[in-house]
Parts: sequence; structure tokens; C-alpha cells
Amino acid sequence: MRLHGASRQRIFREVFAQFWYVIENMPDRNRHTTNAAWRLVVETWLRRQGWISVKQNQQTNVSTHSKRFFSQN
Repeated sequence: MRLHGASRQRIFREVFAQFWYVIENMPDRNRHTTNAAWRLVVETWLRRQGWISVKQNQQTNVSTHSKRFFSQN
């Protein structure tokens, strides 16, 4: 999908406004939480537009028992 510059600017302003609303209401902000908030806002916006769908992975059974491994190095 190709978007014109005006459309991209409008989308960015809309997403950034949502992001700003989220971080204004965050009690403890740091680099990690603001990055996570940005990812969440972008993912939410893309899902609402129907451009992506996010599915949960099926949990696989993983054994916690393993044989000992001895390296010869």
C-alpha cells in the first residue's frame, strides 16, 4: 500500500497524539516503558485499521529435564 505524504503525516500525528496521551498518564517513565508504549500504540492502531492481525502462539510443552553435557574444551 502506498500512501501520499499528507496521509502519512496525518497518520503520524494521530498515532503520536495517542502515544502522548499514554505517556502523559504513565506514573514512571523511562526509555524502556516509553518504547513499549510506542510499540503498543502503533500495534493497536494497525490492528484497528485492519492492516495486521496478532495471534497468540500456542504454548508448547518443553521438558525441563536434560542430560548433562560435558565439554571437552
